[in-house]
Order: sequence, then structure tokens, then C-alpha cells
Amino acid sequence: MSPQRVIPANAGIHADRSSTEWIPASAGMTGPDTLRQLMADAARHLGAAGIALGPQVGGVPEVVDVRRRRLRPLPGDGDAGYLTLVRGSDGLLDWQVDGGPSATPPVVPTRRAMFEAQTLDQVAFKPVPGSQVSEFLARLDRGFNPRYGLYDLDGRRVDALTPTGRVLLLVHGTFSRGDCLLRQLHTLPDGAGRRFLAAARAHYTQVLVFEHPTLAVGPALNAIDLARAFAGSRAQVDVVAHSRGGLVARWWLELLD
Repeated sequence: MSPQRVIPANAGIHADRSSTEWIPASAGMTGPDTLRQLMADAARHLGAAGIALGPQVGGVPEVVDVRRRRLRPLPGDGDAGYLTLVRGSDGLLDWQVDGGPSATPPVVPTRRAMFEAQTLDQVAFKPVPGSQVSEFLARLDRGFNPRYGLYDLDGRRVDALTPTGRVLLLVHGTFSRGDCLLRQLHTLPDGAGRRFLAAARAHYTQVLVFEHPTLAVGPALNAIDLARAFAGSRAQVDVVAHSRGGLVARWWLELLD
């Protein structure tokens, strides 16, 4: 496997996900046998690929000190990442993961885009190969749900949130996705689900679904993505979450908001 790419700190967490999808035979199953069948599919897939299960410890990554007065590229093939410590004009220290060495001038952009920052220190490192199990889980996530981010009830991606008003947010659980929640609402007897969605459209400025991976990424990281998606909006948000989606919402509302 090739070394995993280093993504800038202000990029989306999932920017380096592989577009290769593996859809297990159990992807369309429902009910209590889903997880058992899924694990059997996973074991067969990993075995066929010659992947040994369990933790595997590799060598220690090569680290080269490149402090700001003597920045230099990493020896070898140049496939390096850089960890940079900066101090913003607000006085806060901030670590960044960069794709290359800082320029000689001390002012560099930070994830707090409104501030300038002075480079204090920088270390180059050679990325180690990624975990095959993690890559498998990422492909499995894509098989269940190829969409990540905020979407409206009509399946359109939403990148511009209302700055004010009220938002209803739906957050799905493990092995699920937003359209599954909507489909279940549409099939409720006596049209109760369809009436609920119609009332939500009329009452809220926006009704959104948060699509996210549930296997390769923990709820805390999902919550970071959600917090970034709502950054800058002062709208009042009501959340309807199912199962693991409740953990994502609590991480966001209690610790990140």
C-alpha cells in the first residue's frame, strides 16, 4: 500500500477517502442477522485479500527536525508531512498538519482564518502506511452510504446554511443513512410520516439530514464534521437522532458547540 496522504488541518476529515467501493452481500439486509452476516462477509473479504486480522505494529516513522531557521525537505522520495506550531495574533497556540514546509516569512495561514499566526516550530515526518482494516471499514462505510454531509429532504446537498431561523436536523444511526429514515417515515400507516414531513417543511427554515460514516469513524469525529458544517450559523436547531446518531448529536451540542 502507498503511504496515506496528509490532509491540511482546515480540510474535511474525509477528504482522502478512497472512491473504491466494496458493497457486501449483507448491505441490503435488515433485522437481527445483519451484523452476523456482515462480519462473515468481512472475514471472507479480508481472508481473500490476504489480510491478517488483529493489530499489527510497524516500524517507527522517520522524523526529521526542521525548525524554522533551517527548514529543509525530508530526505528520500519527498513524500512528507509537516507538523507546525504557530501562535496566532489572539495569543493562542495551534498545531497544524501541512502538506509542505512553511515559507521563510513567519506569517502563515491558520485554521482560525481570521487571524495571522507566527510559526514557532515545525517537524517533518514520513507518513506510515495506513491500516488495512481501517481502509476496509472505510470502503464498507461507502458501500452503505456514499454521501457525507448535510442534505435536504429532496436529496440535494446543502453547503449554505441559513444564518438565522430554525433548523430541524435528522441524524441516522449505525449501518444506516438519511434516506432510510425518510423512507420509513413515508411508509408509516395512515400517512402520519408524510404529514410530519410536510409540517416540518412549513415550520422550519431548513430541514436537513446529516449523512456520515458509522464504522471507520467514531461519533466524536462525526460531531466535528457536524460542528464545521454549522459554523457561522446562529439558527436554532432541533435534533431528531436515532441510536448512534444520539451520540453524535451529544458530542456536538455538549462539547463542541
